[in-house]
Amino acid sequence: MLALDGVSKRFPSTRSGGGRPALDGVSIDLREGEILGVLGQSGSGKSTLARLIVGLEAPTGGSITRTPPTTKAGTGPAAITVQLVFQEPYDSFDPRMKLRTSLEAPLLQYRHITAEERSERIRDVVQEVELDPALLDRYPGQCSGGQLQRLTIARALLLKPEVLICDEASSALDALTQRKILDLLLRLHQDRGLSLVMISHDLDVIRYMSHRVAVLYQGALVELAPTGDFFANPRHEHSKQLVAAAVPLHPGPSSGRDSETNRPQPSAMLNRADTLATS
Repeated sequence: MLALDGVSKRFPSTRSGGGRPALDGVSIDLREGEILGVLGQSGSGKSTLARLIVGLEAPTGGSITRTPPTTKAGTGPAAITVQLVFQEPYDSFDPRMKLRTSLEAPLLQYRHITAEERSERIRDVVQEVELDPALLDRYPGQCSGGQLQRLTIARALLLKPEVLICDEASSALDALTQRKILDLLLRLHQDRGLSLVMISHDLDVIRYMSHRVAVLYQGALVELAPTGDFFANPRHEHSKQLVAAAVPLHPGPSSGRDSETNRPQPSAMLNRADTLATS
């Protein structure tokens, strides 16, 4: 659904030569219905990758192709819809605006959607993320971080995306709330058939959520492997250091996954969530 071919991004710099690129020749793809984990330390280029995928930044080299899913193969060349969920829920909303106004904003650009249809769609997605629509009459400061992150996800769902980019979407939350947000994303992945890009520095989140793992290091893609293979046998030296530094909090990475598809099974999701919540 997404294909990045030799993508680079260099930001202006006062230093001679422009400094090290934020991304350097990254080639990676996202398959339909897949959860791709993007792992890396601060400064590795993870957030730059997210912003390039959704079009908030333009690459300085390479190309990004957005391909309609196979279920829409006969409907023409329309591009897929990609939405981004940011890390900090309190920064995702204007504190002076009621939440209903913030959620309605993305729909106002579509003149064919009536006010009644907008209200109905907003109510439906808020219930889908397991919140009471009455929260929409509050201001952001009157909600918890977990509630705001669910509303951030709801706003992303309003435009019916095929791909959701989650940039450290649970890292600003406490362990129990983090578990609930991750489980919500897994349910949406299954119910809606969403493809997800999970960007994180947290190996437990990547191991719990992902089918494949991509490792960024100093702007370069240094490893790409199925999740079980990556945690059992990391190949790049930086990957080995990351895995070695992580404290194992739950059973081995291959447990609970189908051996051929490497997809999480429901029982494994529950067990890993329980372990994650106590970390």
